[in-house]
Amino acid sequence: LAWLHVVGVAGFAFCYFQALRWRRKAQVHSRYMLSTAFFLLPPIFGRLSGIPLGVRGPADFAKLEYGFQAANLLAAGVAIWLAFRPGKHGRPFLHAAGFILLSAILFQTVGSWPSWERLVASAAGWPKPPLTLAAAIAGVAIAWAGWVAGKRPAAPQVEPVPA
Repeated sequence: LAWLHVVGVAGFAFCYFQALRWRRKAQVHSRYMLSTAFFLLPPIFGRLSGIPLGVRGPADFAKLEYGFQAANLLAAGVAIWLAFRPGKHGRPFLHAAGFILLSAILFQTVGSWPSWERLVASAAGWPKPPLTLAAAIAGVAIAWAGWVAGKRPAAPQVEPVPA
């Protein structure tokens, strides 16, 4: 499941950055902010899919693969539908759908590689405080970069012309 979360966090950060960048254009800003919610849907629906799939414990976790992929397709499908509705400014939803579909592809391919499984297993033993600090610094940097990117351009300085 790590690929779903790695790409989901990256997609969330991208959409948040873009929302701050486009904060002066309400239509684009609001769509990027709404796009951040799409990254919450696959993990929620994927885990809930365990109920109809009959997941009773760790021995049944392999059944969740279908639920997570269905949740990814559902979330991406809704985002694509919103992107192509009448009107403009659908790009934020396409970005969200792209990240979600990328996570689904990586989950299905790279996520099953033994080297990836070893990396994820070793990451579970990494010390949490430095990782938490690095994540906090990254979050602040993304917010700051988005805010700076969305600044109103400075008015050009016009020098007085002698009469």
